[in-house]
Amino acid sequence: MFFQKVKVGPWEANYSPNHLQMSYQELLDLKSCLMRWRKHFPHSSILAENVLGVPSAINRIDNVADTIGVRGIYEVEERPAGLGLTSSTNPDFLPRLMPILKEQEVALDAPWSIYISDFRDGTSDDDVFAEHVGVRVFRGRVPSEVVRTRAWYVRAKRDEHLVAREFNHRSISSIENEGKKCYGVPLGLWRLIEKDFEPDFGQSFAVKPQAGSRFEQVLLWRPGHGAGFATKTKITNAIREGKVHYLQPFHPPEKAAFLRNEYDLIRRAYFAWSPAANEYVSVGGVWMATPTARVHGTSAAVSGILLTA
Repeated sequence: MFFQKVKVGPWEANYSPNHLQMSYQELLDLKSCLMRWRKHFPHSSILAENVLGVPSAINRIDNVADTIGVRGIYEVEERPAGLGLTSSTNPDFLPRLMPILKEQEVALDAPWSIYISDFRDGTSDDDVFAEHVGVRVFRGRVPSEVVRTRAWYVRAKRDEHLVAREFNHRSISSIENEGKKCYGVPLGLWRLIEKDFEPDFGQSFAVKPQAGSRFEQVLLWRPGHGAGFATKTKITNAIREGKVHYLQPFHPPEKAAFLRNEYDLIRRAYFAWSPAANEYVSVGGVWMATPTARVHGTSAAVSGILLTA
């Protein structure tokens, strides 16, 4: 298994030259999911909702697929991380994304800008992404006259209410609703469970909290498996204590011939809302693999290019 180190801001990422090609059916499946997600994600008075009619101007869908289309959807991220990594490693990404960002700026009558709160500073690759797309990054106190003349991609925790109050009306993605997972019930991705729920430990599944990101409070169960999976006791306690509220079928990650067998792989497909086309447009993405079923950005993760159909 060959990969090389690439610099992404202050971090080094493991990059593989092997790429995956999104099928046309996969593209249709993901776009259909997003159009339904648009209706069911919690609505708010952000700029993206008021002008573009969507809860977020840019999204990422973490999924697994095969030759006949999407096999399972893990999450729809409404304020996705990894834009710096993707723009650094996928040469197809920026040429597809940049024209849509320009469309958004025209429709919003404001330039794209990024705000990073103190709590989120140093935890993402947004500075790298901003450099690639030529947008300004702000930190700390921003004058109100600057806030109201820009369209903001805000990096802040959902409970940072002062940030939300200042930027919400000019935001192009959710702030206070970040990571909320209630949309998955009407989309059929998972179902609501109560504290007295008794899971069937003969089946594979995931349990999830009401809100969260980066695998926060997500527990996986698969009979007979260890690395990356939780114990029966941990899952039962999380349900009883009300730490998790949703049950999702477990979708096994993909395996790839160019990776060692212990590596599990998922696809991270990005979409941007096109005001001109009035739909979400695929701009490509990355695949990511780790030697554990909990596939997310860690020092052990390997990633490569996901080409759009």
